[in-house]
Amino acid sequence: MAKKTIPLILLIVLAAFVGWRTLIQGPRDVFAYIACADRKVYAVNLLDGTVLRESEVVNDIGRPTSIALAADSTLFITSERGRGQNDYYPLIAIGLEDLDVRGTYTLNPRGEEQLRNDAPDNARLAAYSVVASPNGRTLYLGLSEASGGLTTLFDAVAGKVTGRSNVPILPGNYYLSPYRAQVAEIWPSGSRAAEEGGASAVREWSGGVLVRDIQTGEVVSRAELMGNRGLTPPWTSEPGPYLHIKPGTTEFDAYDRGTGELIADIDLRRLTGMSPMQDVPTAIPNSTFAALAMVDEEGHGFAVVIDTSSKQVRSKTQVGPSPTNLVLASGTN
Repeated sequence: MAKKTIPLILLIVLAAFVGWRTLIQGPRDVFAYIACADRKVYAVNLLDGTVLRESEVVNDIGRPTSIALAADSTLFITSERGRGQNDYYPLIAIGLEDLDVRGTYTLNPRGEEQLRNDAPDNARLAAYSVVASPNGRTLYLGLSEASGGLTTLFDAVAGKVTGRSNVPILPGNYYLSPYRAQVAEIWPSGSRAAEEGGASAVREWSGGVLVRDIQTGEVVSRAELMGNRGLTPPWTSEPGPYLHIKPGTTEFDAYDRGTGELIADIDLRRLTGMSPMQDVPTAIPNSTFAALAMVDEEGHGFAVVIDTSSKQVRSKTQVGPSPTNLVLASGTN
């Protein structure tokens, strides 16, 4: 019996060592996608700091504004008109396998509830944001004209608009429910200078969680968070820290979601010499790392990984100019 227990003990020790290594050192490879103003899509290994693949120039795209990974391993990229550009599609689907265009879409100029994939014209609307639902089928688009609602709902499989909503759904700390048409907006406590009566005043606000029904726009629930405890949506426990860049600044904060403890306070410009191109950094699973798109003073784009525990740059990968937000791919290990 004793001889049989020795291999079991060794396996337990090995598993504990592997778990310790992952916790302390983080994953070995983290793959992500990002689109840039040179109208290319880049596949990168964030921790190696290497570009694995880049697409050909996508002539039909404008200046990319946002990117999301949706159903059927498809990247959806929104864009606005680029400098000196006439025709473009505000929404383009890119396949992960070959980084080739799978579909192009532009709003019907008559404002009908559909997208079309024939040639664009002067009546097209720019798209500034895209967020994919948990199942990857529904996309939530932010368009340049909000007369039909702040958010346009698009079926990524059928390739058509399915509705509009007055509820904002943006990349970052907006969490979509996997069970019903609801979205939770989450924010930490803070302060901001505001003009009141011709004088500057500091306004304080508490951390909170606001849940809205996407279809009706009604507030389902609102909770104030004491000491920032509970920075997570009501339907799930989000892994990793809550990441936040204070509006209008380069101050990056990371909080423990449960306790509300501020675990990192970093001035991104001072640390990197660059400016963030996405409002909320992307947490890398099973690590203390956060990734985000940044740009230097010359306009060169980078995917940067910051270790929130050491408050140092872990890696940076140069991509094209003026990058969108980055999205993580499967295969992180």
